[in-house]
Amino acid sequence: MDLSTLGLALGLGFVLGLEHALDADHVVAVAALSSRADGRRHAMRLGAAWGLGHTVTLAAAGGILLGLQL
Repeated sequence: MDLSTLGLALGLGFVLGLEHALDADHVVAVAALSSRADGRRHAMRLGAAWGLGHTVTLAAAGGILLGLQL
């Protein structure tokens, strides 16, 4: 994979990630979680946990695809 292909893949992933993050159901879910938080630190911890869950899921899926050479 050359650098231009990698850049294109990363750019597309970023744009699709933004689209996912700004979907109405996603925004409502995050708002509901943060509204139940006991302050800013708790809300930040919830957001970090949410982000870590997304990251682990994507890393696992990517690892499987790379492992299967797909």
